[in-house]
Amino acid sequence: MGVTIYELAERAGVNASTIRYYERRAVLPAPHRLSDGQNLYAAADIARVRFGRGLRLELDEIRALIEMIGEGNCEEIDVFEQAIRERATQLQRFCEAMRSVSSAMRAGEIEEASAFDRLTDETEGQPAADAVDEGDGEATPPSTPNPKRKRAKS
Repeated sequence: MGVTIYELAERAGVNASTIRYYERRAVLPAPHRLSDGQNLYAAADIARVRFGRGLRLELDEIRALIEMIGEGNCEEIDVFEQAIRERATQLQRFCEAMRSVSSAMRAGEIEEASAFDRLTDETEGQPAADAVDEGDGEATPPSTPNPKRKRAKS
C-alpha cells in the first residue's frame, strides 16, 4: 500500500516541496499515479528520504548511493565508503585547523587575512571543504551547516 506525498513528507520529517525536489533530482523514483491523479509513494520511499536527510551528503551522492544499494553494487559502495572516509579525514584536519585559528584570533596573534593563510597551510593547501570525486575530478563540496557567524572578541 502506498502513501500520499503529505504522508510521506510527514513520516520522513520533511515538507512536500522537498519530496517534489527529490523526485526532480531522481533521488526518489516517480510515484505511482492513480486514475484520480493522486500520487502514491512506496513505503520504502520513507526510508530513502530519512536515509538521505541523515547523511548530510549532496543529493547527487545520495542518489548514486541509493542506486548502488538498489543494484547490489558492492564494489561501488566500497569505493564510495573510502571517499567518505577520506572526506571525514579532511574535515577532521580542517576542524583542528579552525580550532587553532580561533585560539590564535582570541589571543590576538593573527588577523583575518593571516587566518585564511593559516587554514590553508594547516590543511596541506587543500581546504577540507573540497572533496574531489576521483571519477571525473570535479570538486564536490560537502554539505555543512551554515552557522551564524560571530566575530571574535578583541
